[in-house]
Amino acid sequence: MVKPTLSWSDGKGAKAIAIVKGGDHDKELLYLHPDEVKAGTKPKKLNEIKAIDYERFLKDFDARERVPLLNRLAEARKEGKHPDQLIGEGAKAKELYKQILEDDTKAKMIEIDGDSLFQPIPSAEADKREVWYICGASGSGKSYFARGLAEAYKKLYPDREVYLISKLNDDETLDKMKIGKPKRINVETLITDPPELEEFKECMVLFDDYDAFTGAHAKAVRALIDDLATMGRHTKTTMCLMTHKLTDYSKTRLILNEATHIVVYPLATAYHPLKYLLKQYVGLEEKEVRALKNCGSRWVCFHKNYPQYQITEHTAKLLHQ
Repeated sequence: MVKPTLSWSDGKGAKAIAIVKGGDHDKELLYLHPDEVKAGTKPKKLNEIKAIDYERFLKDFDARERVPLLNRLAEARKEGKHPDQLIGEGAKAKELYKQILEDDTKAKMIEIDGDSLFQPIPSAEADKREVWYICGASGSGKSYFARGLAEAYKKLYPDREVYLISKLNDDETLDKMKIGKPKRINVETLITDPPELEEFKECMVLFDDYDAFTGAHAKAVRALIDDLATMGRHTKTTMCLMTHKLTDYSKTRLILNEATHIVVYPLATAYHPLKYLLKQYVGLEEKEVRALKNCGSRWVCFHKNYPQYQITEHTAKLLHQ
């Protein structure tokens, strides 16, 4: 069985899941390669060896030596050579080559340096919709994360709209997107003139702190969320929900079951609700949840469906491999 992998190389079936912001590798895309190779088919082409994957090894080499070295190692790998068969290469080059060979046969964590940051991005598959559940305390950065998703969505789909449903009339983060202000939906109209789902065909809808609504407004917003959660796949409606509450019993059960991504803020979240959410909906063990408290990242994004993966500001890894 071919396992899913993460790499900087695209190719048939590869799906871009994050982009690097800043640093030497600004705008590099991170790809997920699902395990879609069937028995009896030819093996996949070997992934390109990229310098970004092996920075910790290459720092020991002069900048002018790095590209020729990687080219030699790529040729050796193509010929099926063992590290001990590398004539003329030093111990550090052989150590690098061993790592390259290991990375060809197993899923790995990918790390980037402190000057660069990962930013998860929406799917480039136009016929798919996603549900992003972003939960954290006020000031944790939910709006900023959602803004990055909306900007990436508009770049992928310039002809599609981005809508915003919020209790606030102005938002200094969401109203300053590079794509321009999202189209605000007056919540009152959800009561007086409830929209048809077709009105949200092929778009992204941002629900900003939707749990802050009360009374009839809360009921109308909840009805729209539930309708889009259950039927939005038919209209290709991507949802991005920002909330203070990680879970709220029956009020969040449907949306968490339908969620494709869950984003949390471990440093600003109490341990027990964090453990419940991630154990129940992502399948993390207690030690994995505790590790998030020390991961050094402001946010952690989980892809909930198979193949599951986790992205932080500086790392990406597959889960349950």
